[in-house]
Amino acid sequence: MGIFALYVASNKFKVAGDRTSEFRPGRRVKANMGEDGVGYFTVKNATYTNMTIVTVVESGITPNLEEVLYSVLASGEKGGLPLHDHTSEDQGGYTSRVVANLFEVDINDDLMPSVLPEPVDVHYELDENDDIMPRAA
Repeated sequence: MGIFALYVASNKFKVAGDRTSEFRPGRRVKANMGEDGVGYFTVKNATYTNMTIVTVVESGITPNLEEVLYSVLASGEKGGLPLHDHTSEDQGGYTSRVVANLFEVDINDDLMPSVLPEPVDVHYELDENDDIMPRAA
């Protein structure tokens, strides 16, 4: 499911809200133009005044524009790397709701399960060695 978009010109479309941070220069866009098919474009710039107007480098957008999707690749210095840095769930971080038992050491130094009264959020991220490590919620 894409973002509902309206045709402005053969190299422009508009979407609701301020989405200028999503339609950055260099980002690739897939445009579904209904009976006219699908087209791929490169964002030139995006401005916001009541709606976000996106200008693309290429022309070819048709009045039958229905929706757009943007690539997961960013523009700029790290343009070839997906936006996936594990700093949040949106960026590939992982949050797990733990409802099972956690463990504690008893008076005999044995590892024993302990039941918590409520679930605990456990977040994971990659450390500097790309190992998966839990982090504070």
